[in-house]
Amino acid sequence: MTIKILLCGVAFSLLFGHAAVAQPSCPDQKNALQSEIKNHPQSDPNGQFMSAFTQKEMTYFTQCVLWNPGIHQQLAAYETDSPPTIRVESVATGLQTPHIDGDSIVFPYEFSIYLSSIGTFLGHDGALSSGPSLHLPYPLMTTPYRRTLLAPLFEPFGSFMDWDHFASLKPYLDCPQGDVACAAAEEYGIEAPILFVLLHENAHQRLHHVNVDGLDPAQEMAADASALAAMKILGDGMNEGLGPLLGRKVRWMFQRAPALWLLADVQREKPPVNAVASQRLQAVLNADSTLTKLLKNYITAKHSGNNLTVLDLSFQHPVQLYFVDGVALAPAQVPAGGLIVSNDMHTVVAICSDGIAVSRNFGTVDYTFTATGDVSAAQLQQDESDKKWEQLLAETSTANLSPKSDAVLWYQTEALAELNLENLISPNALTQLTGDQLDDAREWAADIVPLQTWGYAKDRVR
Repeated sequence: MTIKILLCGVAFSLLFGHAAVAQPSCPDQKNALQSEIKNHPQSDPNGQFMSAFTQKEMTYFTQCVLWNPGIHQQLAAYETDSPPTIRVESVATGLQTPHIDGDSIVFPYEFSIYLSSIGTFLGHDGALSSGPSLHLPYPLMTTPYRRTLLAPLFEPFGSFMDWDHFASLKPYLDCPQGDVACAAAEEYGIEAPILFVLLHENAHQRLHHVNVDGLDPAQEMAADASALAAMKILGDGMNEGLGPLLGRKVRWMFQRAPALWLLADVQREKPPVNAVASQRLQAVLNADSTLTKLLKNYITAKHSGNNLTVLDLSFQHPVQLYFVDGVALAPAQVPAGGLIVSNDMHTVVAICSDGIAVSRNFGTVDYTFTATGDVSAAQLQQDESDKKWEQLLAETSTANLSPKSDAVLWYQTEALAELNLENLISPNALTQLTGDQLDDAREWAADIVPLQTWGYAKDRVR
């Protein structure tokens, strides 16, 4: 697995007016961490790499960000005098929240990955919070990802933080390659939840809380209040120092990070922990009356199962290649839990060694399978007359959805158009067809809507 790591300590130190400190220097630590994550091993079965990496990452956050002299001067009322000892561990029994152990903060590296997932959503939404749209290159269902705040879209939000769901969404959450402004916002978004959790745990130490088990609402809300005040200072400082556009986005994310993390924890944890998390969330939402409405608006689901569904693409025959709404997907690219898509009309084509299966359904997959073989002209005419477009497409297409021959070119072109797969129409159709067929083919080819999979696909009446 790969996670995005934020290394903005130098930016923080510059904004707050002090040079980075500690040996090795903050820039050296930053460069070393960037190099390590870039060259991380493909396999890390025991988590040794990520555990060691997270330990260095936490050292960087404490030395170069939160306890950097310039920043600590601003946060002194909300931090201990010196940075805490952070001990990174692995928890084999599942995801465990960081906690106090004596003078140390125990930070499971799995939780760092979990916070990075939340932060990736936050970074995406922060990048869009003051515009513009993101220029994503993927045609499959990219409209909401490039224009919409996503946290309110997924309900329950916490359930999408498990790796299977998050991995299927991550390609659409990452900034487009070369979009520097988006990448800057996303990085601060990833950092924000981690900083809040570190400040929260350190507040337990500063407030001399004992027997901290996460079940004492008074202790937890007191630590949250301290961390919130520190996050406000950080966010306001970034807003003043980063320039109008990025500064507003960073403050926007620092305001929302605590509530978004607690929302995920409310939905992830089991009783009695989730009850305490729910109380904490309400306290965070109401801590600043000027932000209450904005925070609630951000974390309140505006879409649900009425708008989203999971497409299970599995088929009883071995599949060599899928086409989902005209986008080719290798079986290895399909998440085990299925594709999260709009609860809408979708066309799925499964290419098998012995035939082609086609599904055109609203929110579900129900294949019509046609075995490989020759089909008579009379049968093609009958399928066209009966509007059996799924079967007609399978009868006339090769394994890459090209027409089998010029003799079936019209039938294949018509079937593609009726199944809203206009982007797959063969260029030959625009040069070899004649008369009304050529006019129709040109109209369909010009009518391609590459983002049609979000929202309602157009219904064609013939």
